[in-house]
Amino acid sequence: MTSEDRDRRGRLQTSEIIRAAAHPTRQLILKQLKEKELSTIDLERGTGENRYNLYHHLGVLMQFGLIEAQLEDGRAKRYRLSRPEQAREVFFQLERSELADPSALGRLLQSLAEALGEPIADPQEVQSVTLMLRYPDR
Repeated sequence: MTSEDRDRRGRLQTSEIIRAAAHPTRQLILKQLKEKELSTIDLERGTGENRYNLYHHLGVLMQFGLIEAQLEDGRAKRYRLSRPEQAREVFFQLERSELADPSALGRLLQSLAEALGEPIADPQEVQSVTLMLRYPDR
């Protein structure tokens, strides 16, 4: 396999991971797990999803390595975000209303515009940003 093939495969997988994390219910799950580990019951209450849909969303997040589960008491699972030191991809979700310094989002957008070499449309109107850091295969 050439480096071009590996790069293309990595880009395809990255786009699938972004799609997986972009779903509103999965964003809510990731946001809740950012605070602490949660059980299926906690996540069911927090998302308002029925158990069948919740398990589907949890399965997608696990498939792409964004979360992990641990069996508790032999039957109940607790979920948490994947540990960054083990993950190939790490997501950060920044909500303007939840930042200690809301102007930090503006600085981030300014840096992003500079890195891209093009302006970000209406940066003061941006309410949230999702960033993904991708690491090489280890």
